[in-house]
Amino acid sequence: MNDELQPLNLDEGIDAAAKDIVGDAPKISWGEIFLITPLLLFIDFIEIMAGFMEVIPVAGQIILLPASLLFSGISLLVTLFVQFYLFVKKIKNLTFLATSLTDSIPLISALPLRTAGWLVTVFITNNKKLSKVVGQTPVGKVAKVL
Repeated sequence: MNDELQPLNLDEGIDAAAKDIVGDAPKISWGEIFLITPLLLFIDFIEIMAGFMEVIPVAGQIILLPASLLFSGISLLVTLFVQFYLFVKKIKNLTFLATSLTDSIPLISALPLRTAGWLVTVFITNNKKLSKVVGQTPVGKVAKVL
């Protein structure tokens, strides 16, 4: 009768239960994707609208200066927020950083590069095989290719 009773090893049970519940969870969850992507789309949309204001002869240029300063400040804050978020999650974010810096170039800023960089970062981060390949590639080799 005493042979049937064995002490519980709670550590193994908790680890197994956690793996059953979480499994191989991606680093960036769907909730985080659905919160950050619309924010970046909105910032890119604002930059596109600012580009259209340049076409309006006098009123566009008068409105454009304060609006572009405001839009630049907001986009900088959002970019810094996403960079900080990726830093806290310990995700290598060279793609998002490169596209955010490229998005600051005047004529190229009309393209939604910030959102595209975010989506590429999410795809690379959540794809384990691709993440290993990208993580093993030295930054110097990537810079030489570019």
